[in-house]
Amino acid sequence: MSAVTNGGGLQPRRHGRFYWALADGWVLAKRNLVQVPRIPELLVFATIQPVMFVLLFRYVFGGAIDVGGESYVNYLMAGIFVQTVAFGSVSTGIGLSEDLQKGLVDRFRSLPSRAAPSPTWCVTSS
Repeated sequence: MSAVTNGGGLQPRRHGRFYWALADGWVLAKRNLVQVPRIPELLVFATIQPVMFVLLFRYVFGGAIDVGGESYVNYLMAGIFVQTVAFGSVSTGIGLSEDLQKGLVDRFRSLPSRAAPSPTWCVTSS
């Protein structure tokens, strides 16, 4: 029989917890981003909808709203930003609940990875 040797004393790389948290999170973020071409509505809601609302509220309803001497666009952009974040969090919650129902989170818990990246990177990738 032949023995497997290390080939010159090379040691495997050792990484800290922070590295593995980022690595596990990156895998989960990639998993969520791969779903975008399969579900084009996600891309529409994330990109086209805020632009559509800015155009609608700026040019269609812009003259009907009086803000007292200041620019209406300042209020509009802050509102659209908050609205986009709220809609994104709803889609993230829906994705997490689907993963819970399918048992994916239970499978992740059985792996030797950190528990925190699952919801964290799901939010980051959306």
